Amino acid sequence: MADLFDVSVPVFLRYLSNLDTILGKTAEHLQLQGTEETEVLNLALQPNMFPLKWQVRIALGFSIRAINPVLQQPIMLDDGPIESIEDIRLLLGNTIARLRNVSRRDFAGGEARLVREKAGQAVFEAKAVEFVTQYALPNFFFHLGMAYSLLRLAGCPIGKGDFDGFHQYEAGVNLVREVQPEPRPLIQRLPG
Repeated sequence: MADLFDVSVPVFLRYLSNLDTILGKTAEHLQLQGTEETEVLNLALQPNMFPLKWQVRIALGFSIRAINPVLQQPIMLDDGPIESIEDIRLLLGNTIARLRNVSRRDFAGGEARLVREKAGQAVFEAKAVEFVTQYALPNFFFHLGMAYSLLRLAGCPIGKGDFDGFHQYEAGVNLVREVQPEPRPLIQRLPG
């Protein structure tokens, strides 16, 4: 049976490693296209949403915010500047290194600990296992997914396989065409 360590640390490490690969592809793509990195790093879906560089920073933060309360360690987030993809990769490398230093032994007895954390302007309080599985992991994936979406929006040649490391498709496969043959309007008008 999986324990709290199994459903957290290896999951964070896998997806942060995948993010590093995605960022490498992104840097290469932007260089080939002659696109300024800052243009993409500041890209947001809406004016009231965080830009790419903050989506990544928040995802990295959730991996630490998930683990440190279980270990009864203070949450110390890396707040270095993000002006380039290399800056993100440096923060990412630091986060991965911190997580690699966490062992299963460190989690002993941690599942039952009560964790109290800010969730926006609210306060979320739960046992560590609920905190990690129902709050931290979903928020990590939300912000990671937002970062992925922003990179796709910017035209970066990445796919679902880059995100999860499992999916593989032949070059040129267009699943949208196969699933949805005719484009539909974004907003459909109701009769009358």
